[in-house]
Amino acid sequence: MGSRLKDKRAIVTGAASGIGRASAVLFAREGARVLIADWAEAGLEETRGMIAEAGGQVIAQPMGLNAVGAFRTWLEEEEQGGAFHIIAPDLRASFWESVWSSGGRPVDDAHPFARPPWASDTGPP
Repeated sequence: MGSRLKDKRAIVTGAASGIGRASAVLFAREGARVLIADWAEAGLEETRGMIAEAGGQVIAQPMGLNAVGAFRTWLEEEEQGGAFHIIAPDLRASFWESVWSSGGRPVDDAHPFARPPWASDTGPP
């Protein structure tokens, strides 16, 4: 395990396969505590297992693409542990826009640059 991301928190959506999985594994390998989400539960569990077996810190949350409310609640609960330093939204943009427009706050006000570029400037940070 590396240490470039030690004491950092990352959230990766779409982590069941492909770029999302690769991102989650890389962040964990570099020392980040990784929160992963995806609608494909079997793939998500496989990613969680890969990270855990390698000694990484990981929390997995199955999420349906239309479960904005549940996803927002999960983010708010996890946010209690501190701001997310890395956000890798490997899900369609409309899902994340729904999170912000419905009141979700995946990052705190100190990190407005972490918002995706397509997030509304009039919505919550």
